[in-house]
Amino acid sequence: MTHTERARSYIDAVLTGTIPASKQIKEACRRSKELFERQSDPTFPYFYHADQAERVCNIIQMLPHVKGRWAAQGKKLLLEPWQCWVVTSLYGWLRKDNGTRKYRRVTLVIPRKQGKSLMMAGLLIYHLLFDGETGAECFCGASNLKQAKEIFNAARQMLIMTPEIREFTGCEVNAASIVCPGTNSKAEPVIGRPKDGSNVSFGVIDETHQLRDLALYESFETGTGAREQALLVSVSTAGFGTENPCRELQLQAEKVLYGTVEDEELFAAIWTIDDGVDWKSDLALRMANPNAGISVTMDYLRSQQLSAINNPAKYASFATKHLDITVGASSAYFSLEKWRACTDTVKMDDFAGEDCWVAIDLSQKIDLSAMSTVFRREIDGHPHFYVFSDCFTSEEAVSNNPVYAQWAAKSLLHVNDGNVVDKDAILEVIEGYAAKYKLAEFIFDPFNSAFIEQDIAKLFPNVAQVELLQRAISMTNPMKLLQELIVQQHIRHNGDPVLQNSISNVIALRRGNLIQPGKEKPEQKIDAAVAAIMAVSRAATTTPKKRFRPFAI
Repeated sequence: MTHTERARSYIDAVLTGTIPASKQIKEACRRSKELFERQSDPTFPYFYHADQAERVCNIIQMLPHVKGRWAAQGKKLLLEPWQCWVVTSLYGWLRKDNGTRKYRRVTLVIPRKQGKSLMMAGLLIYHLLFDGETGAECFCGASNLKQAKEIFNAARQMLIMTPEIREFTGCEVNAASIVCPGTNSKAEPVIGRPKDGSNVSFGVIDETHQLRDLALYESFETGTGAREQALLVSVSTAGFGTENPCRELQLQAEKVLYGTVEDEELFAAIWTIDDGVDWKSDLALRMANPNAGISVTMDYLRSQQLSAINNPAKYASFATKHLDITVGASSAYFSLEKWRACTDTVKMDDFAGEDCWVAIDLSQKIDLSAMSTVFRREIDGHPHFYVFSDCFTSEEAVSNNPVYAQWAAKSLLHVNDGNVVDKDAILEVIEGYAAKYKLAEFIFDPFNSAFIEQDIAKLFPNVAQVELLQRAISMTNPMKLLQELIVQQHIRHNGDPVLQNSISNVIALRRGNLIQPGKEKPEQKIDAAVAAIMAVSRAATTTPKKRFRPFAI
């Protein structure tokens, strides 16, 4: 089998369930399969160059193992199917317009002892000596010099053990650098930032979770700007807490994998376990460790697992290093997979003349405000709820946020001039809906809504205004209700990426036995999800009448 065939066999095995895999790996494989299916479309901007993919894999497999029994036996590297998938994806997919590589950034979250250092060392050697880049500058970065040298030293030792490659390329292997005078190229380990003026052709950051922040990553990324097809790789196990840089890159990558944000230049693969999988099981070990039974034995993984079972103090280390669970991070409250299963082709216009519940979650005027409009229909004796979202922001917010700009370009946001959300823009949308649908209720969080409640009361005096406090005591049942309806697929929505992003960001802030919606980081917006929670809860528990007096919950 060719390396491309082995890669595609891995994709198929993941998608059919033959190989246990996390939802993130399934999404990444689904995206890879979709690329192959779309390449025959003349308007598709990418094509797959099988010969180029094979060439890179063959070069990597010319390199020797440098440690352990396989090094003692003089064996060469052999890419496993999952590695073939990664490598052929990165080097096989090219742009039709200029022939350069599709992917420029890579986020790999993978447990220890999976052969990541050897694979990265192979890529370093390829970029330094075989990529055809004059003046190539390749860097191995990390939080400390010892870690930065892990990949560099592996590459260095590989070249020491292959004099035929040194002779063919003319490279010189030094203690702290590898240089190729013929092409004016170099590779070296770095901590902190590369020197000013560095033009990074290949950068790999090892154990990203150990960094204090993303300054090194951002420095590498800036340094790639002058290269036509540079590659920047973050490869790491998980870490502790929500503030570690690996977690930040993982969350960004997941939004791309799930289709919430578009980024065609990012390749991401995150080996971990799914929510609900017992971390004490063999399934967890196989799901998170793609090289289990090859570079790391199942006996070893089971012994580490048993040690964590018997000694809870060891759980955190085991979870982060061998299952890629970010210890201290909160799990998403709503299953994004189940939310996506509720996607429907239904359009808002289909509900002309029907009752609707409108909930508004207002920002403090300077960022994103959200409005959720929910319709209710009985299907087979069960109520189903159709959720539509409108999000409002300012021109300044869009100019400062690339994701907002992406959404705005697709008309997924209502954008007004200036630097604050204009309440008149919200009122204009509501008035448009009032002409098409029957407004049953308006639902607000009273904390931030006074500036618009009075205007709505004047415009729609016969429509009830309900105040729903965003506190645990009043949000517990609405959150649980929406979660239950999603699982039952009694929620229907149109796949709005802004709403999906908001749903994916919701975590449960616990107050004893009560919960309220929260978020892991301030920049993770949940406004659209909160509005949906409020609107669905009222649509599920009230019957519209012609006249109400305002009341509060």
